[in-house]
Amino acid sequence: GDGDGDGSWDDELVVRPGGGMPPLTVIHPRSRWMRGEVQRPAYMDMAAAADWSGHAGVDAMEAFTGELGRLPRAAKAAVELDRGAAAAEAGYGVRMMKMLHPGAGLKNDVIIGFAGGADPLREHVFGPDASF
Repeated sequence: GDGDGDGSWDDELVVRPGGGMPPLTVIHPRSRWMRGEVQRPAYMDMAAAADWSGHAGVDAMEAFTGELGRLPRAAKAAVELDRGAAAAEAGYGVRMMKMLHPGAGLKNDVIIGFAGGADPLREHVFGPDASF
């Protein structure tokens, strides 16, 4: 759905974190790269699909790893890539990983940003365990 329930998509989202911190403006898609590929309404639909975690009578983990979860998995990968690309565009070195422990659940993506644009372990991580 739309950000404020009025049936239209707003261009940006204002987040009020509290604790004396100023409001933050968040634009979706987050990265310039994704904004060049997907219009905001389609991106927000994709983000909603990515947030799916099963439904009544369906084990979420089983559904997410099977055919029923193919679209949500693809949508989640696209949203995470957008987040990683935004961090890279901001000058961070980016490592994208998955938590593999069964207790991690469906929201098991980890994005680590390294200031200065370099991942200090880049030459020490190889193979499928190193990739998203």
